[in-house]
Amino acid sequence: MAQETLNSLIAVIMTLSVQEQEQVISELQANVKSLSETPAPYTMEEINARLDESERDIEEGRISSFESIFHPERIAV
Repeated sequence: MAQETLNSLIAVIMTLSVQEQEQVISELQANVKSLSETPAPYTMEEINARLDESERDIEEGRISSFESIFHPERIAV
């Protein structure tokens, strides 16, 4: 499956002009570089701020049920 997708992507890229191909390659290289970088860990302040925000959301009713996220087809409209 992945190889078929890659082959399809290459086929599309080959229809582009040389300038467009260079741009696509540049963007792909930047994406690969960003994926290979180790993200900085959250600070305790950032973690606490996210927890505080989540607790406020719960208190104010901004929540989603497990069913609505993972089984939306089961929710009656």
